[in-house]
Amino acid sequence: APNNPDGTAAADVSDDSDTGTDTNGGTITDPESNETSEMDGSTDGDATNDSTVLLIAADPKLSTIKSITAIPNPATVGSTITYEFNTTNVGNVSLTNVNVTDAKITDLNCTAATLAVGASLVCTADYNLTQADIDAGGVTNSATGNAKDPSGNNVSDISDSTNPNDAGKPGSDDNTTTAI
Repeated sequence: APNNPDGTAAADVSDDSDTGTDTNGGTITDPESNETSEMDGSTDGDATNDSTVLLIAADPKLSTIKSITAIPNPATVGSTITYEFNTTNVGNVSLTNVNVTDAKITDLNCTAATLAVGASLVCTADYNLTQADIDAGGVTNSATGNAKDPSGNNVSDISDSTNPNDAGKPGSDDNTTTAI
């Protein structure tokens, strides 16, 4: 064993530990005599070398922002509005099968096989104006970010908008409104 900083001989250190708690966090009164299981439920029959298990709750979350990057001037039938979609993994677990959908942009191709914690999927797409959009004075809608968590559960977020003229508060689910 190496020496302590003061030069005295250090005691040997073992990597065997005993937790004193079960996998649910409950106290084990005599951990040296009670076998505790690993995270996978297995045991080795030796109560003196149980691993320390820290359970971390999965918190899968997405944040989707739909913003306007280009508006036609003048607005005519068939001219395009360009949108940017930014979907970020704001949870604490990796996500898979990530995609963004938008009811007005049916050919939107915005996908990723995996999205690590803190990573973003950024895509752009064009929407072609119709006469009804021009008659209404603009286009209002939202997009949805979708994914699967490690357990296969659905994770989704309706887009927020960065447009200060939109009705919703920042950070709330709101439509992206484009006045034309």
